[in-house]
This record gives sequence, C-alpha cells and structure tokens, in this order.
Amino acid sequence: MSQQCKTVLDNGMTVISRTMPDVRSVSLGLWFNVGSRDERPDQAGLTHFMEHMMFKGTPTKGPLDISMHFDRLGAELNAFTSKEYTCYYARFVDDKLEDALSVLAEMVIESNFSQDAIDTEREVVIEEIARSEDTPDDYVYELYSQSNLPNHPCGLPVLGTRDRVGSYRHADCADFHAEHYHAGNLTLAAAGNVDHDQLVTLAKRYFASMKPGKKEHRKLLQPQFSSGLFSQKRDIEQAHIVYGVPWLPLGNERRYIATVLTTILGGSMSSRLFRRYAKSAVLYIRFMRCKLAIRVLGSGVFMLAHDLPTLRKLCGLSVLSWTRLLKTMFLGMSFLAILTLSADSSFLAWSRPILIWFDWENARLSVWSKLPPNSKRKDTGPLLSSRCSIWLKSSSRQSRLSLLYRHIVKKSFRILFLANSLIR
Repeated sequence: MSQQCKTVLDNGMTVISRTMPDVRSVSLGLWFNVGSRDERPDQAGLTHFMEHMMFKGTPTKGPLDISMHFDRLGAELNAFTSKEYTCYYARFVDDKLEDALSVLAEMVIESNFSQDAIDTEREVVIEEIARSEDTPDDYVYELYSQSNLPNHPCGLPVLGTRDRVGSYRHADCADFHAEHYHAGNLTLAAAGNVDHDQLVTLAKRYFASMKPGKKEHRKLLQPQFSSGLFSQKRDIEQAHIVYGVPWLPLGNERRYIATVLTTILGGSMSSRLFRRYAKSAVLYIRFMRCKLAIRVLGSGVFMLAHDLPTLRKLCGLSVLSWTRLLKTMFLGMSFLAILTLSADSSFLAWSRPILIWFDWENARLSVWSKLPPNSKRKDTGPLLSSRCSIWLKSSSRQSRLSLLYRHIVKKSFRILFLANSLIR
C-alpha cells in the first residue's frame, strides 16, 4: 500500500513523498517556484539560462564531475524551465537516494557561475533559440502567446531573446540566484521506494546551508487579451494556424468537461476534426489547452488548429454519441499519464492532483487535492474526495458539452482566412 506525506522544514522548504514499496527506483525533483513569468523585461530568458548554469560546476565539482557522478549511479539527470517553475530532477535505483540528493543539493546551492562557463553556455542557449524558431509547428504557439498577451509576462518566450541572453554576466546570475533560489521557494518531491522520514533527514542535512525564506506569492495579473490577425511569412510548404479564445480558469470544475470536449474534437486520430480533414490531406489538426496560462493568469486560453465556425457543421450535438468511446479513451490516457514515477513526483510538487480514480458504476472521475502541511494519507480505494469530479451521465453531459461548445463559437476569433491563403 502506498503512502504520501508532506513536511515543511524550519527553513521553509517543503518535502513531499509518495512511498511505493513495490518498485525499486525513485524519481526525485527539486521544484523552484520561479519561471519565466517572474522575470523583468531586462531578465528575459534568465530563468532558463540559470537552469543551464546549474550544471556548469560548483567550487568542488566541475561539469564533467557532476555528469560522471550520476553516470556511476546509473541515474538519469535533467532539468526544465516553464513559465511557472524550474525543475531539476533525477531518476535512480532506490539505494542511491543520498548519493543523488547530495549532489543535486550542491548544484542548486553552490553553483559558482564562472564567467567562462557563462560565455560558453550563452552560445548553447542562443542555438536553442534558433532551433525553436526553426520548428514552426511549435513556434506558432510562441507567436500566439506573444501576440495575444503583448504586455503580460506570460506572453514572453521562456528561452528569452538573443540580445538579452547575450548580455548576461556573473552578477546577473548571482543576483537572480540570491533572489529566487531560497528554501521557501523550493519543493522536494519524490515518488518510488523512498522512506519519507529518511528523505526529510537528508533534506535537513544537505539543504541546511540554503538561505531560508517564505514561498513567493505572485500577483495574478489580469491579462488583456488582444484579438486580431497575427501572421509571419515563412518559406515553407505548410501553414501552421492557431486560433485562441479566453477559456476556463484553473478553479472552474467545468475544465474537466472541457478536456473531454477537446478529446472529442481533436484529441486523437479518431477524433472528428482529424477524420474530417485527413481525407482531404489539407490540414493536420491538433488541439491544445494552454495549461500554463490557465494556472498563472487566473483565466484560460483555449487553442485549436482550424476555423471555429466549421465546428458546427462537423460536430453539432452528434458528438454526444461518442461519449462512451471518448470517456473510456480519456480515462485510459489519464491513467497512463500518471502510472510513472516521474508523473507521480510532478503531481506531488506542482500541487496538482496526486491520484485519479474512476468510479465506473457512477461514471465519476475524482482527484485528490494537495495535502496540507505535515500530513499523511494512504490509498483507501474509490471513496476519495469528490470535490473535483467529472459527471458523465446523460443529462448533465449534454447540457455541459453544449454550453462549452456554444462558448467556443460565441467568443472565437473570427479570423477570415484559411490555410491555402497563407500558402499562396
């Protein structure tokens, strides 16, 4: 039986674990509550640049020493930066917990930000920016964010700009580290064959030198969405189009129904839009809900890859006949998404649901909310919290899906062009 626990240390650091005794590995992440949305205009891309610099050495270990240490453990080491947070994570065999955590702690606490390493890594990040811009099916979403949120931190690219990245020096990195890399801004999350008490003991030992502090509480800046047509000409064979509308905030329970709706419309190769346009070989349809915007803005953005007025012709209320199929598919995808240690530790750290349970008899999908400080909870079966649930019975299903469908059409951007007009 698995058990999940949460402890807040005296220095403000949060330790969360999910013990799974039937596995032999551990997925562990250091989650810092700082992302690109916390940057000032003169810091564009600095959060991501700091992620790179954490691997470039400490007073006692060089970059190769860090890499070889995790290689000797047979461990995986990596990191990523988003608009909301920065994560440094490792996966390893369960008896290597202290070996892995000690070096991870040294990396994030004692990185020295040498100017030589900064000069070298600057070119690496600039090349990463170039690769991103050369991938149009991903870059189009970046353009959408920049155009739709021109005066909001979430509209800026996570990677930053060439000019800003090219200007960073040791003082910039050191000041940013001192401001954001403190214990109150850090959550250590682990899932696997890990003992929570041991994890807390190791955290106290290896993070004792980290500056204490309180978690930074961001102000939710209300976005001013810009409507209109934004385009960029590229010498490529395909056009990549994104439409977006204001959408549901994170706390709105209808977002679960919205997830089912996106699955029906464009979530797989059997979805309505994909089948409709795959026959003509004109468009590739992909639906994406901008989860980062939903969380940090207090309101949401719903993005899709074709003209919205066509949805009425393609879908109508006949989509409800797909409910049984799509319900099973959606739940299967949800279960597969969380049945990994990495996903489990991510759910724990990001205050997202840490367990999804489907009650087949009542057709209800329930999730657990985040744990309160210094708490323990065991998996006890299907009788979990129903505070966040999705009801798929016929009456509410029809009304809610219809309501969301009308919401999309009513508030959509009326962009008066199609893919072939851009190709020409």
